Amino acid sequence: KFIYPENHIRYILAFIVLMIFYFTIRSFFERISMDVVKEKLIYCTNISLAISLFYYFLGVFAASKISNWNNVRVYGVLLDRGIPRMIGFISDDPNIFVFFITIGFMYSLTNLKESNNNKLLAILSGACILLSFSRGAYLAIGISIIFIMLIKGRISEKIKSILVLLAISIGFIYIAKLFGIDIVDIVLSRFSNLLSDRGSGRIELWRNALKTFANNPIFGIGINSTIPYGISNYNNSHYVHNTLLEVMSEGGIISFSFLSIWIVSLYRY
Repeated sequence: KFIYPENHIRYILAFIVLMIFYFTIRSFFERISMDVVKEKLIYCTNISLAISLFYYFLGVFAASKISNWNNVRVYGVLLDRGIPRMIGFISDDPNIFVFFITIGFMYSLTNLKESNNNKLLAILSGACILLSFSRGAYLAIGISIIFIMLIKGRISEKIKSILVLLAISIGFIYIAKLFGIDIVDIVLSRFSNLLSDRGSGRIELWRNALKTFANNPIFGIGINSTIPYGISNYNNSHYVHNTLLEVMSEGGIISFSFLSIWIVSLYRY
């Protein structure tokens, strides 16, 4: 569907650029070892996370002079309803920031033995996730750890991973407290407010996405149409904050079926 041509074309063009980039550098990656690529990626990620942490605490110091702590960005901090949420220097949204960080964290947590860089990645990414104060990230990591405990490695390795996670958490809870940030208190308040703030409005967004899918079940409303459709039909200008529901509403049952097949294939291989 092309209900909103400008939004669809923008996303399609971005996809084409991405594919051109992929096929351009594909031959380059075929000439080098994937172990080398992985090593360099982890090394660069550690540097970016260290800079992001510095940028965050710089923002915390600057925020002490600000009275309004609601939707204000200061260096690497988003002051969100009185909470200093980490966004680093590569994003202006803690949810987008923590999404990529969580991927690195889960990889490092399950591959601690490979190198010291992996251990450092676990520490830095764990700190960034804590300071993002993202309830979704906390829940996703908790579910992932349960999943890992059920299928991966020996009992001793599972226990070691959990102990590493606890050590990282306790260490940065203490460090953050030195800067006046009570992580435990903020996390508890975030979850205690879950019902009152309805998941920061996500419950309403998810309900709208299901309603959109029900009204457009086959082909959906078209790629990258959530915001303009939400403004027109629900007086809401936010993304769904749920990939599965967004694919269902924008691509209908056809796109959702392809996505489901792809996810299942990942478990197979």
